Amino acid sequence: MSVFTVFIRGLGGCSLPILVTKYTTVYEIYQHLLDLGVVPKTGINNLFFTVGGRRVSWDDTMESLKLGPISHLDLRIRVPGGANPDPEASSSSLPAKRKRNEKRMQNILTAEDQDSDGNPEGNRPKKSARKSRKKKARRDDTAKTDAEDNDFSSGSESDSDSDVELVMTNEELADSLLAKTVVEGSRRKTSQPVKPTKNPAKSKGKGKGKAMVSEPPVVIPDATAESNTDTGSSKAAKKKPGRSPIYLLYELVAQDADGSQLEGARYYKCYLGNRTIISITAGSNYNTKSSLNKNFKGHFRLYEVLTRRDGLPTADGLALINGTQAMDAATAIKYAQQADQLSQNIKSIFQKQATEAEASVFYGFDPEYS
Repeated sequence: MSVFTVFIRGLGGCSLPILVTKYTTVYEIYQHLLDLGVVPKTGINNLFFTVGGRRVSWDDTMESLKLGPISHLDLRIRVPGGANPDPEASSSSLPAKRKRNEKRMQNILTAEDQDSDGNPEGNRPKKSARKSRKKKARRDDTAKTDAEDNDFSSGSESDSDSDVELVMTNEELADSLLAKTVVEGSRRKTSQPVKPTKNPAKSKGKGKGKAMVSEPPVVIPDATAESNTDTGSSKAAKKKPGRSPIYLLYELVAQDADGSQLEGARYYKCYLGNRTIISITAGSNYNTKSSLNKNFKGHFRLYEVLTRRDGLPTADGLALINGTQAMDAATAIKYAQQADQLSQNIKSIFQKQATEAEASVFYGFDPEYS
């Protein structure tokens, strides 16, 4: 027999869950509520149950009412005597409106018109509004002047000389920028002497023009260019980024050994042995690495060492690559051991990172800061 839960509503604004079966009657639910003490003991004449607003019988079962899990029964209780006809009691459920305290506001307004002794003040003088300052009319330089006018100023020539704009030369600008951008110790070198040229000066009156120096743009040297010249040896020791060591052993050519050329294929000539050309297409499961591993085992182990190690190959490695030195068994074993050691180091690093990540997830801390 399956048991499910129904909710009884109407008990002080709350819902009471009870366990029933499909054969449980409404009267049995009433007896259970009576045992719990949540309904009055006045009998069944003063209360009843409804489902969806329809009153149900005491003999109805959950199956006949088509009530399943998480269904609701509404409890209705009659109040003997009816409602109180007093209008105050009938409106007691509504929230009371707050009355406006007009007297308090009136006292505040009255106090504002009184002095500290409580005497009424006279009319306060109003502050006069500020007058906006009149803008002075600008002098119209384009207006024509009369030499016979009495207001003509004789100092216009000297004023025109003082109105000439000061222009910073390119050399001065470059010197000020170098002090902020170029590292200490680097110096700027000029390639050609500067020839001064005369340009008409800007003036407002009848002043004479001044000679200004016109210079070509000065190129500011790169701060890192001269600093790198001091470290030329260290620059050669760095490995060129984005270049695979496989190109030390293969050369990209335009066609096959017999002169044929397929669409979408790429051809590589090996520097070792008979300098064989291999063709690689988009669908082929073959590349330069697999060819090197198949035909030149020792050189393939050398390639693995160069891939996993920073820096350019040593002199012995270059000699083995260009064929001036033969790859014997001892040299092949040496590079095989180095490749295995580098591969083992990489695996141990990955394993350590995985362990630290797992520890940070399960134990909630970062191993770097623990």
